[in-house]
Amino acid sequence: MTITSLEAAKQMCELSNWALTHLQLQKLLYLAHMVHLGRTGEPLVDEDFEAWMYGPVIPSLYKKLSFFGNSKIKNIFNTVDTLSSYDKIIKSIYDSFGKKEAWELSRLTHSPKGAWVKNYNPEINRTIPNADILKEYQERQKKK
Repeated sequence: MTITSLEAAKQMCELSNWALTHLQLQKLLYLAHMVHLGRTGEPLVDEDFEAWMYGPVIPSLYKKLSFFGNSKIKNIFNTVDTLSSYDKIIKSIYDSFGKKEAWELSRLTHSPKGAWVKNYNPEINRTIPNADILKEYQERQKKK
């Protein structure tokens, strides 16, 4: 089941008790999207990630949350429906990585052979195709 990026962001922020920065949130959502895509063959969120300087980004989410800067995100998702249960993969990713600092999460999302590196161009923000994200997931699974 695909959910909106705002629903996914709200779920991740609620799980953290509103303790995530925007940078942490984007990276955690990317990891959740990758795992969901790898396990189900379907995207988690209804928008594409782009390869920006500091990692994978959902542009509409960036626009909505950028004013927080490096501060913790506050609940500005009042108009976003609360889903009846957390997506299992969002919860799993939060439980595994939610307490990590943004620089630690960057190590995960900036994998040398990963989708972000493959699509990053400092001149333009390019879409990271789900096919590349899926391939990164599959490569990570081989290493386990």
